[in-house]
Amino acid sequence: MYKRYIGQIINYSLEKEISSLDDINITNGLSGITLLLIKYYQVYKCDSVLNSLVILSERIDSTYAKFDISVDFYTGHLGIAYMFALLSTITDDACNEKRVETILSKLDFDQPLSSSDVLGGHSGVLLGLIKLNEIYSHGIELNEILVKIFRSAKFDNVSNGIIFDKRPNQLKEYCGFAHGVSGVAYVLAVYSKNSCNVDLYKFIHRCLKYENHYLKTYELWPDFRAFPIADLEGAISRYFDTGKDGISSHVSWCNGFSGIGINRIFLYKLFGDKELFEDIELVRKNISKYIYKQTDLSVCCGLGSMMLFLLVDFLILDNSRSKIILEEIFFSKFLQKKVDSCTDYSMFYGLSGILYIYLYFLEGGADNNFLFYDHHNHRYENKTILYEDLMIKLKYPDLYAQMVSQQMIDSKISFREFFHTIQHNESFNSGLYLGKKKDFHLRKSVYYNSEIYAEEILCKHLAECIEKGGLSKIIVKIELKINERMFIDKGVQSTYLEVVNIYSSNKFAISNQLFSIIKLFNSDLTITDFIKKTELNDKLLIASFIKNQILIPVKSEANRLTINKVFGGMDDLLNVIESH
Repeated sequence: MYKRYIGQIINYSLEKEISSLDDINITNGLSGITLLLIKYYQVYKCDSVLNSLVILSERIDSTYAKFDISVDFYTGHLGIAYMFALLSTITDDACNEKRVETILSKLDFDQPLSSSDVLGGHSGVLLGLIKLNEIYSHGIELNEILVKIFRSAKFDNVSNGIIFDKRPNQLKEYCGFAHGVSGVAYVLAVYSKNSCNVDLYKFIHRCLKYENHYLKTYELWPDFRAFPIADLEGAISRYFDTGKDGISSHVSWCNGFSGIGINRIFLYKLFGDKELFEDIELVRKNISKYIYKQTDLSVCCGLGSMMLFLLVDFLILDNSRSKIILEEIFFSKFLQKKVDSCTDYSMFYGLSGILYIYLYFLEGGADNNFLFYDHHNHRYENKTILYEDLMIKLKYPDLYAQMVSQQMIDSKISFREFFHTIQHNESFNSGLYLGKKKDFHLRKSVYYNSEIYAEEILCKHLAECIEKGGLSKIIVKIELKINERMFIDKGVQSTYLEVVNIYSSNKFAISNQLFSIIKLFNSDLTITDFIKKTELNDKLLIASFIKNQILIPVKSEANRLTINKVFGGMDDLLNVIESH
């Protein structure tokens, strides 16, 4: 029933003026329309469409080099390369593969990007290269791009989850697919599935903890782009008031529940977690509630977002209810009126996106769908090497240490298992201070409290990694606080995490780094030796730590003495905190 629109789209694409990269990329431009026409040809084998594809590809090929080269998949030249590669699968003309080679030769994957986002950031580049590799073997190393994503990872101390880019003047890191945590986690899962030797499950799970922390608070995942700090509560109220205009943002693929739902479907198919299925059920419920209320047609932000979720739910989870809703929508006057009045033909914001979903729905398959990853393409197998080992291989030791430590804390792996790991893993032992075997003999009392001893090893390891890693101006010596009540029979005295020998002109950078390290172990921190001078800057820094509950001064006599020395007593300290 939608065939008659293909002619309109072809005429538009052959006549469209090309003045910027947006005019030819996947998101807004001709490459996105080309992907629709390729799918249309695959379904209907229409020669006139194939002829139009040849002309359209020549238009794109003759213009893309005029614009600054962008490595992004959805908005840049990597997506154009993917389009040419897919076009080469339906034609005998070798020129399309040559076009792919030419574009890839121009792409600089060391080019700095402003974020780790799926749309415009490092995750999008990684996803694009994985998708491209399904149809064109490019041989480009993916690990360096993965490092950039990990480098932007930060522990969020409110949710105990992982977040990525902190944008200026932003209240919170975004939830969502295009610009949020869900999209990055999705791409990491795709990478993990494609790789024969890396398992990122725990890291991905911690990303989702951030989003679901706010799900519990607001009953849906909030789009933090819409929340001005000055009127946060008012913004939240308006945002979830379905009688007002805020509805379009939180149903969306880009930063709403439709994109998050696609993330959860893919991860549920991979990992089978009950919590993921509960999230999917929540999205299904809200789709039914909002789908006939949408005025925006687009795949990015409107009705198309929810239709894309329903398609993924049907194709990947075989949900018959989603299939029924899609059938009703596609053959409804509700959609027909919107399609008839649509004047935007692009993939993400117009008619092409709706028709693209329709063709995949008719075909009942998901091969080479750039909007989501086909889980059938690769069989998920148990991985043999954990992501901690990948961190060593990627030469990023400080994050490696954090990941190792966090896994130990999360999984409460037995000390015997951990000990076996470090005995038989050369990459783990190589160049790292882990102590000698005799230091970790398996006495009964140690075994029963294995996670504490394991953390002690990992703290020392973390210190070594930080000293050798990229934090050249910060030398940290760490000792774990050992709970004396568990080891009283062995006469082990309680010690406290100490940070010494810190020197840098950038106090803010120090505070951020130490915040992550200390919070990771939830340990007490003495400030003896931390404060070398009792200047105002130091007082504010210490007050900042205490205000964020990083220091717990009342638990240690040494802390109390130092506070008296630096601040003159607790009252003065409280005054500094309040003024800060």
